Amino acid sequence: MRKNCYTGELRKLQLDNFPERLKERKGDNKRKLNLDDLFAMFSRCDELLIIDKLPMFVAANLSKVPWMKPEDLDMCVQAKRVSALEDQLSNQTGILSDLITRSQDRVGPSVESKVLANREPLLNPTEPVVTANTSDSAVYSSLLSGEDDGSWFNVQRKVKSVKVQQCRRILGTASTDNDEAKVRSAARKEKYWHIFAGRLHADTTPDDVTALLALNNITVHKISLMQRREKLQENYPAFHIAIDFASKDVVFTESIWPEGADIRDWIFTSSKSNSS
Repeated sequence: MRKNCYTGELRKLQLDNFPERLKERKGDNKRKLNLDDLFAMFSRCDELLIIDKLPMFVAANLSKVPWMKPEDLDMCVQAKRVSALEDQLSNQTGILSDLITRSQDRVGPSVESKVLANREPLLNPTEPVVTANTSDSAVYSSLLSGEDDGSWFNVQRKVKSVKVQQCRRILGTASTDNDEAKVRSAARKEKYWHIFAGRLHADTTPDDVTALLALNNITVHKISLMQRREKLQENYPAFHIAIDFASKDVVFTESIWPEGADIRDWIFTSSKSNSS
């Protein structure tokens, strides 16, 4: 109504570039959209400096003027929603209680109550009952009397003790090197230790490294010159060396190698170990 009234007053002013009729709003957000149209209308009138030409409306009945602030309306809306949720929850609770009552009426008394009602007493209540002083296990008489509180009790299972016979074991030490021995030990695989040797002189050969280690009682089983893939490696050859497993600690003596040599354990990237 206010929207149409202001539109009619603006139409009387015969303004240019002003819509003769605002769009009619529909739907749930009708009130909000109408207020937005009114604010847009006032903003346009303010730009054209014609606010003073518009009529002034006042409230004929002050009791109809809302006493609360606009932001307080949100609290009223939230309170109304909470009240609706409480009503729905109350209705659902009533429906659930009705369903439980109907299900109990159809099933009837429980099986447990029927068994307890038809059970004959197992003990004479006039005779004394002899009980054992046990703290962890349940008393036998209290279980038969049917006066338990329905709680669980622990039942300990007896574990039979099994005697494990001790197995004797020895490792043979006799030598089977002679040809007459018919029973021989299995051939044991020799264990090697792999190392990396680098930053040596450019003229160093595998034979030179083998001779150096032989002077220190270290046997070299296999040695190979590594491929030089980078330009920096052209002046510093590197070797992959396999020595006796017993010499894996002696080979790391600093006094054996020339100054500046880089000696490291060989790291295998596959599942093969260093001691193979």
